[in-house]
Amino acid sequence: MRPTASKLSLAQECLWPWSGPVVWDAGTRGAAARLGSAFHAAVAALINGWPLDLDHIGEWLGLDDEQRETLARMVQGWQRNVAVDKRWKAEIPFLYDAVNDVAEELPPSAERNYPEGNLWAGTADVVWDDGDLLVIRDWKTGQREYVHLPGQNPQLRQLALAGCRARGKERARVELAWVDSDGNVDVEQDELGPFEIAAVAGEIAELEDRLSRGPVEPCTGDHCRRCPAVVSCAETRTAIVAVAPTPPPEPFRVVGTVTEITSPEHATWMLHRVRAVAAAVEVADRVLRQYADGNTGIATGTGAVWKRRELAVERIDLNPDGLALLKRELPGAVKQGTSKTAIREAAKATGQSPTEIEQQIMAALRIAGSVKGSITVRYEDVSETPTPKRGRRKTTGKPPIDTTAETIKTSSTG
Repeated sequence: MRPTASKLSLAQECLWPWSGPVVWDAGTRGAAARLGSAFHAAVAALINGWPLDLDHIGEWLGLDDEQRETLARMVQGWQRNVAVDKRWKAEIPFLYDAVNDVAEELPPSAERNYPEGNLWAGTADVVWDDGDLLVIRDWKTGQREYVHLPGQNPQLRQLALAGCRARGKERARVELAWVDSDGNVDVEQDELGPFEIAAVAGEIAELEDRLSRGPVEPCTGDHCRRCPAVVSCAETRTAIVAVAPTPPPEPFRVVGTVTEITSPEHATWMLHRVRAVAAAVEVADRVLRQYADGNTGIATGTGAVWKRRELAVERIDLNPDGLALLKRELPGAVKQGTSKTAIREAAKATGQSPTEIEQQIMAALRIAGSVKGSITVRYEDVSETPTPKRGRRKTTGKPPIDTTAETIKTSSTG
């Protein structure tokens, strides 16, 4: 196995994850990463002429309502701001053979199922030929301070090398296209000439040579935070023991003695180990969640169980039917960004029971199609002791909201 283009920057720091049998942690992607993947999928569909279904993309990547709104806004803004060139192709995989310095271009694919073997694989977000120049573009939706400039970006450099070898080009323009939450695009670019492309080939050839000579020792550092194999790294385990000696009662002794650093070398030693521990803790949290999902939770020893909880969340999204209903039944709640809180406050202002009016209005809005639901996932301690049931609340006797006749009829006719 060889590093993919997206992992090349990590491989340049530490080749150990690709040098032998290693336990890889698939992990779970954070909210920002999922939103970025959703945007990439949507843009690829628009460029390649694939069917585009933002709802399906949102469900596939587990986006919540707010993220789905952001995705829609980003895609709409992107469509306004970017003129798609007929030469563009999205999601183009390349396979680079570092031994023979040759490459192959595969058909567009949204998957990352690369063939087994010692090939250096990577997928370009967008590729096109501009005369004798190959252009590689990468959409970015994150923070710039954590990303190399285009000409120094390991991922783009590997893709430029593979693309040039596959298409018979000698020069490449590499671009980072930064996209904000409104779909505005800012492009940074650099050009790599024949000598720079050859230099990239030399860099990868050196890594290939090191991997071909057998196992490589792990090298700890800040890069451990983004290593998917940190869970099985011996250096990380050693660092955990050094920083957090067992058994208790002093599992975090390093924190207590941080003011007793004796030398610059001691500070460097401690810094690397603390970073390795932090990376291991991130992976351990993902592993714990996976275990809890497969074993109905984890006993805390205090009578509670740490487990996954899926909370249903509702958000009011007024359509014409819902707006008409709200104007008729509770005009005080009609405002920009109507919410349950606004409904309760409006009910209270009229002297009615806020809780009951909220329940009635929400039931009517659901029928009118003005309520959107989503699931929020949390991991938390859940008591196994049954909670006593509360007594029944007294009602005010106010009749339910009228959800029939005009409202339903209007909804059915569109």
